[in-house]
Amino acid sequence: MKRSLLDLNVLHILNDGFKASLVLLLPFIAKDLALSLTQVGGLGGAVSVIQIILALPAALIAARLGGMKTLLIAMFLYGLGYLGTSLAPAFPFLAIAFLLAGTGFGAFHPIAFALLARIVKKERVGRTLGNFTALGDMGIVAMSSILTLLVVRIGWRPTAFLYALLPFILLLILWRRKDNLIVQKKEAKKIASGMHLRHNYEYILSIAASAIDSLASASIYLFMPFLFLARGVTPAFLGVFTASYFAGNMLGKTSLGRLSDVVEKAHVFIAAEVVMAVFLVLIAMTHSFVLMIIFSIILGAMTKGTGPVVTTMVTNSLEKYPHLEKAFGIGSVISGAGSTLAPLILGYAADRYGIESAFFVSACFALLATIPAIVLLIHKRRK
Repeated sequence: MKRSLLDLNVLHILNDGFKASLVLLLPFIAKDLALSLTQVGGLGGAVSVIQIILALPAALIAARLGGMKTLLIAMFLYGLGYLGTSLAPAFPFLAIAFLLAGTGFGAFHPIAFALLARIVKKERVGRTLGNFTALGDMGIVAMSSILTLLVVRIGWRPTAFLYALLPFILLLILWRRKDNLIVQKKEAKKIASGMHLRHNYEYILSIAASAIDSLASASIYLFMPFLFLARGVTPAFLGVFTASYFAGNMLGKTSLGRLSDVVEKAHVFIAAEVVMAVFLVLIAMTHSFVLMIIFSIILGAMTKGTGPVVTTMVTNSLEKYPHLEKAFGIGSVISGAGSTLAPLILGYAADRYGIESAFFVSACFALLATIPAIVLLIHKRRK
């Protein structure tokens, strides 16, 4: 179990670090290639849309190849995405590169969450998921900070090329390691079954809360650099502000994950969404650099701290369901739809009404996300 957790944690650090760093390249790419905010939102959506396509097939691939090898293949694909980004001359080529990267990023979480649900004790699910997701943010903070410094010194193309090399090197090192995360092959066909999920109302409501939460929080980090630039922050300091946001991610994931093991998960989720909505409005209205950093930390805690909470809600709803890959795959499809729509909606709002409006719209989505969680509480009380 410890070896499996270590393997997953290392790959999660890389997966999340590379995903956040790719998005952080967009302000520099947009300036050089004259991209609109709608096109920027489209590129962010391209990373998410492939998650919808891959969520279910990823489980079957893992069943045949093994969890570790599937995740290493995913790492190879987002390495290709970085390589393509470094060479892209125009928007269509960027879109292809981002789709390649999204293929790698999208395969990771459905497989990893299903594997964690199998090997972790029920009473420690929230804590383990919180620590797991927070470790991913360690890679985000380090890699995003380094990336902005490199871009300022050598440009975004050489930086993207350098970042493309690391996945290829690690793939050569890790490929021959024994796969401790393999799903039994005899379960491959069973994963495609399980239509009785439609009668599991706790699962449905948890997935609904997760999907609306994705609309509220999935793309905030995509538009925060543009908000900071509009407030007069120089490009060299973008890493400081985004690092404060991702530092908040780690704080929120560990604290809210642990809290969800001792307090009703839906209560934790509702409180986090309300706080998120308040600070989305506040950060859009402030011009103080100090307050922007403070609000970034709080928003980081709330927008990503809900992740382990809602995943724990989903995990607990599947206590008697054997085909976890199928269930988490469906959840990834639905949540991925929210993640895909969010940057397009927010990008359109930012182009038409100003960058602040993207944060106001996200605040509205955060409040809407509380509705299925409230219904879930009512459903549990009636049982």
